[in-house]
Amino acid sequence: MALSAAASVVALLLFGAAPASAYPIWQSYKSNSNWHCSDTFPTSLSQNVVFQTCIIVNASDQAQAVLVVANRGTKDASISGGPFSDELYGEGGSYYCEWTTLDAGEAIACFGKTVALRGCGHYYAQGRLWANQVGLEVSGLAKYTKWC
Repeated sequence: MALSAAASVVALLLFGAAPASAYPIWQSYKSNSNWHCSDTFPTSLSQNVVFQTCIIVNASDQAQAVLVVANRGTKDASISGGPFSDELYGEGGSYYCEWTTLDAGEAIACFGKTVALRGCGHYYAQGRLWANQVGLEVSGLAKYTKWC
């Protein structure tokens, strides 16, 4: 019973059933097979600060874009940014998480809103990241294909 309650809490956090305040803020995460991610890219700030973008899709055909950032180094970094996806959120659809400190050894994510997939086809998402105000970085494409 405790296991199913824990699974319900995780599902609420990952798929937007939580209040709107659950996004867009930086938060810890745990990925699973529902995550469809781009490659991981280093930032120009450091090879140790890396990021990628993912599209999370649940069994109810709901999806959300997420920007994941990890600090594999020994120095803290200051970051801001978020995911964007015209396919999921419409023209110019993006979410932005405010500046925060990414501690050494920490990995956090900025989640976009959960939305229903609108039909069959390809869905793409990218992430925008600023680290220590060095400048804008853009991730590779995360892709999810809904077959009908």
